[in-house]
Amino acid sequence: MSCTSILQVVAAASLVMLLGSLFLLYQNPLFEIYLSNWGLC
Repeated sequence: MSCTSILQVVAAASLVMLLGSLFLLYQNPLFEIYLSNWGLC
């Protein structure tokens, strides 16, 4: 595997983990309260 393909795999995995964690957090009402405290909502 070349260096670029390894970077692509790492980037794709981190993106999937980020999207998955965001999806799970948005199901959590506590996270909405946390975001509203930071003024993001």
